[in-house]
Amino acid sequence: MIKKSILICLLLLILNACNSKENKENSNVILFLLLHINQLANADKAEDYNRDVEIISDRIIPDTFNEIQYEIAPVNEIQNYRNFLDLEIEKYPRGYWIKGRAEKVILGKNLKLNGQNIAAVPDAYQKVLYLSINGTGTSTRDYLIHVIHHELNHNVDFAHYGDMRKILSDWSSLNTPSFQYGNGGAEAYANPGIPWAALTNPVPGFIDLYSTLAQEEDRSELMAVLMGTENENTILKNTCAVDPIVANKVKKLISILNEFWPYKGNDTYWTRINSETTCD
Repeated sequence: MIKKSILICLLLLILNACNSKENKENSNVILFLLLHINQLANADKAEDYNRDVEIISDRIIPDTFNEIQYEIAPVNEIQNYRNFLDLEIEKYPRGYWIKGRAEKVILGKNLKLNGQNIAAVPDAYQKVLYLSINGTGTSTRDYLIHVIHHELNHNVDFAHYGDMRKILSDWSSLNTPSFQYGNGGAEAYANPGIPWAALTNPVPGFIDLYSTLAQEEDRSELMAVLMGTENENTILKNTCAVDPIVANKVKKLISILNEFWPYKGNDTYWTRINSETTCD
C-alpha cells in the first residue's frame, strides 16, 4: 500500500513537470523519477520466492549438459535421506533456495558425472541441485549434509553474480599476499589420495585443502561448515579462534549472504548465525 502511494505521488510530480513551461530544466527530474518508479516496480521482495522446493526422486531428470547419470533409489532410502535433507532446507529462510536457483532438488543413487562417482552436482541453468543419497558410495551422514550446503552455494553464486566461479577481489585480498588458488575442484578428483576434505586448517586462511583449489570452493566450503552439522560448526569456531584470516572470511561470507538475502524474517538457524556470528 505504501509503495502504491509513493508511485502515485511520483506520477503526479511527473505530470506536473511535463505541464511546466520549463521543460528543459525539468527533463532531468522527469528521467530520475521514471527510473525511480521502475526500480520500485521491480523491487526484489521475499514474497517473490515464497514457495516450496520441489523434491523429485521418482524419475530421471537430464542435466543441462547431459553429463550426469544416476539411479532411481528405493522409497525407503529416499525417506531416510529426506529425514535430514528437510531439516537442512529449513535452516534457511523460506524462499532462499528458490532465489538461489535451487527450485528443484533431484535425489538419486550412485550419482556420476562423466562416469565418475560424485556426491552432488549443481545445475544453476535449470535451477536444479542433484544430490546422491549415498554420496560417493561410502559417504558419512555428516559429509552428505556438508555437500548439500556446499553445492547449494554454487547455485547461489550463480544467482548472485551470474557466474559460479566469480572472482571477488575483496575476497582475494583476505588471503596472504603470496597465496594462489589451485586449478579448481576437478583437481581433487584427479588426486583422490589427498585428504582434501579434512577440516584441519592445513594452510593459513583455509578450513581444508579443498578450499585452496578455487575461490568459489573456498566460499562454498566455509558455507558448508557454517550451515552444516554442529560438529563442523564447532570446528569452524575453533579454527576462527586461531586463524584470523578464516575468521575474516566467515564475516565476509555472512555479509555476502545478507547482500543476497536482505529480507527480515522469522527466527531460523539463518537469523541466529547473523545475530551470533560464528567467528566473532
